[in-house]
Amino acid sequence: MSILKYRTALGRALMGISTLALFSLLSLLSAGCNQDGVGIFYSISQEEKQITSKISEVSVYQVVEANSNTMYALGGLTVWEQTGSNWNSLGGGFAYNIVADNTGTGPLYAYFNNDDENLAEERIESYNGTTWTLEDNFSDDGKLMDIGNDTFALKLSGGTLHINSDLAVISGTSVGTVSIVGGTNLVNASITHYLISDSTVYSWDGTALDGSTFIDPPEKTGVFAAITNDGENLYLVTTSGQVFSSPDGGAWNHIITVDGSVEAEYGAASVVDISGTDRLMIGTDDGYYLMELDGTLIASPDDYAASYPELAEALVHQVYQTTGGDIYLATQNGLWKRTGPLAFERQ
Repeated sequence: MSILKYRTALGRALMGISTLALFSLLSLLSAGCNQDGVGIFYSISQEEKQITSKISEVSVYQVVEANSNTMYALGGLTVWEQTGSNWNSLGGGFAYNIVADNTGTGPLYAYFNNDDENLAEERIESYNGTTWTLEDNFSDDGKLMDIGNDTFALKLSGGTLHINSDLAVISGTSVGTVSIVGGTNLVNASITHYLISDSTVYSWDGTALDGSTFIDPPEKTGVFAAITNDGENLYLVTTSGQVFSSPDGGAWNHIITVDGSVEAEYGAASVVDISGTDRLMIGTDDGYYLMELDGTLIASPDDYAASYPELAEALVHQVYQTTGGDIYLATQNGLWKRTGPLAFERQ
């Protein structure tokens, strides 16, 4: 065969292969189209949307149970309500905190700060599953906290602290000018409520705060970020990841230090019941840690980073357990529900 004939035959063969490859590609894209004429890549994107809800696209700060065990979340300064597997925004203004009683059946409460030009003032409103109702209003921005046993603390930016179980009259019950970070309810103790500032632990007997018995741990670094309890002992967490325990809020025993820092705004620490055993779960700026009550580590971000990288890298704002035992993590990368050991479902 001459060189000219060889080149001609080779060119025709290559052209045939290119034509066949192009036809195959067009056939694949055509097969991937749905009835609306959209291609395979649209189908993939739709499949992704089916396994996430809109709440997974925002930072979630808090989650609570209210109104006959309905789940609510604070995400992107909007209150969300769960219906089935979906989460829907309730609107109502720019919420700063959400709280509820300890039964999971009472109303939802939200503190709305004056970040919305449509709001004349800061206020607390309740939501009964249908409508919002005004409970109390203020002239300052504030932070509303659940301190246990259906009791709430409200810290106003003007400096005053209010404590009451009735949010409709909480503005009339000032107990001082202490800047409180969080609080908890120690059931099996003579003084049941303990509240923390960034540097002191206070007991509250229903009338006045008392920080006189508190002994500052010599090992402490950072400031106090969260306080929780198991019914008999208190657990105190600092922003640097240190964990201390105490039976009465006086002297504190250092039990462990976790990697990463802990946010003080929402207090990401809670004693949770897992299969009938109390554990301590702490959220940090790089996922959560699970441990025995003596500080023995059970799980750290390294254990689930491969399966849930977005959870392992997330700032965890809150750890919450429902009355039915479900555990939720409110994070900068959405809301996560624990489904088993080292297993989570993104909402």
